[in-house]
Amino acid sequence: MRALLCAAALAWLPAAQGAELALRETVMAVQPRLHLADVAEVSGEGAAALVSLDLGSAPRIGYVARWTRAQLQELVLRRTGRSVAVTGAQQVQVRMASRLVASAEQLALAMQAVQAAFGADGSLQATPLRAPAEVEAPQDARLAVRPLAGRPLAPRFEVWLDVLWQDAVYRSLRVELALELPRQLYVARRDLAAGELLLPADFEARPGNAALAGGLAADSLPSGARLRQPLRAGQALAASQLAPAGFLRRGERAVLRWQSGALQLEREGIALGDAAPGEPVQLRMSGGAVLAGRLQQDGTVQADLQ
Repeated sequence: MRALLCAAALAWLPAAQGAELALRETVMAVQPRLHLADVAEVSGEGAAALVSLDLGSAPRIGYVARWTRAQLQELVLRRTGRSVAVTGAQQVQVRMASRLVASAEQLALAMQAVQAAFGADGSLQATPLRAPAEVEAPQDARLAVRPLAGRPLAPRFEVWLDVLWQDAVYRSLRVELALELPRQLYVARRDLAAGELLLPADFEARPGNAALAGGLAADSLPSGARLRQPLRAGQALAASQLAPAGFLRRGERAVLRWQSGALQLEREGIALGDAAPGEPVQLRMSGGAVLAGRLQQDGTVQADLQ
């Protein structure tokens, strides 16, 4: 009944200053929202006021939206109070323009990212654990890899890709890779505690996959270096676990030195955090005060002058 009443009303109303819609038969949308000019050619007097009339969201990929002549006439009347003449197709079918994000495209970007992060010398070997699923995305969407900075190397590694469209994440994809970085590894012969000195007798040098070290493998055993974290027997030594000579561990005692001209004061305190020579550190003194300074190569802490 409503459609009949609208049709009768439209028959009695004059056209919107002579505006006319020539309805298209099919439309491939490229924007997230549809406008009247997307589905019809708008012409005649007053056309400029109608071309940007919003029709709502474009259909999702794989779906079809349909507009008939009568539906468009009713929408224009409801939104603008005007009637328009409609010619062309009896109805328009709208689909979202899309493209296939192929497995090969996903793998190529993921492998390029891990090579840039971990394989500067070209020795990193990356193979897919499984082929990524191919997905449909808007036609002008682009693929971007999430940053890998700060992530440890691992034999099984996930790379996340974002499909970006209209300055937003349309969807996210995961690529699973097996990584192998051939290196000479230093493997612990026994359990080693944090803070222990690195002695050649405690390690066996043998070829292996540096990804098993949980980071970039240590390429040597520096004299006087200690362990930042415990290392179990059979584990490979990672570069991040090396503490340089003079390294101060949390809970260890150190001398805080304060000097002004010829006056020099020294007090002992307990380190509240780890620090390498040249790095800042805080010490808790015997009276409970917390003082800050910078660790020196000789193991003392030079107080910050306020």
